[in-house]
Amino acid sequence: MQCTVEPCTVEPCAVEQPASSLQPTPQLTAFVNRLNRNKRLYAGPDRRIDCRQPVVLPVVVRPIDEQGRPLAPPLAMVTRDVSTWGVGLVHEQPLFYDRLALRMIVDGEEVNLVGEVRWREPLGPFYMCGCKVVAKLFEFPTWSASVVGSPQKHCRTDPPATTWQSSELA
Repeated sequence: MQCTVEPCTVEPCAVEQPASSLQPTPQLTAFVNRLNRNKRLYAGPDRRIDCRQPVVLPVVVRPIDEQGRPLAPPLAMVTRDVSTWGVGLVHEQPLFYDRLALRMIVDGEEVNLVGEVRWREPLGPFYMCGCKVVAKLFEFPTWSASVVGSPQKHCRTDPPATTWQSSELA
């Protein structure tokens, strides 16, 4: 009896853990809550037009390319602060990607954004990066349903229609 082995290629699995089930560790969330609680107010000039709000929200982040196609599996992170055009993210592993799809729940509504990483730095036992929000996604990218074609077909570049309510500031 003779066996033949078909050559195969390794492709991303079409069945993956749902991004909505990813959650940051309790240690990460507690760390960011402590940071925001003990944060000293900055008294110097700020280059931002919109003020940042200290908000701790779980975020599912997925590295994407310029066309919105996923580059790596989703990661669980936590926001430290948000503004209309930016978000500060705290995460457990170093981040080497420059463009991220962000999924978060705000006031019970799912919000999917595209962020461009502007800076990165270590933060105690964790890491932090700052993202400029550049677009709003209609859907979060997955291996099986990645964004294909023109980015304008799948995202908007007008300001996110999200306001941060004081209930998230606790």
